[in-house]
Amino acid sequence: PLMEGELWKHVHDHHAARTVVVLTADELRATGGRISRGLSWERAAFETWTALAHGPQFQPLLACAWIVVTYGLEGALVAGT
Repeated sequence: PLMEGELWKHVHDHHAARTVVVLTADELRATGGRISRGLSWERAAFETWTALAHGPQFQPLLACAWIVVTYGLEGALVAGT
C-alpha cells in the first residue's frame, strides 16, 4: 500500500527533504487520485499535480524533495516539491 509501513514512516520522518518518491499513476488512482487515462500528456500532468496538491491523502508525499509519477512505459512527470 502507498505510504504505509515502517520503512515509509522512517524515511518520511527523517529523510523526506532528500527523498525522491517514484510511483505509478495507477497507484495514485488506486488511492483516490482522479487522473484520466489516454488523454494528452498535458492533461495527465495537470490532473496528476492537481491530485497531489489538493488530495489530503497525498499530503505526506509533498514533504519529499521530488516526486516521479510514471505512466506505464510511455512517460513520467517529475516534480520538485
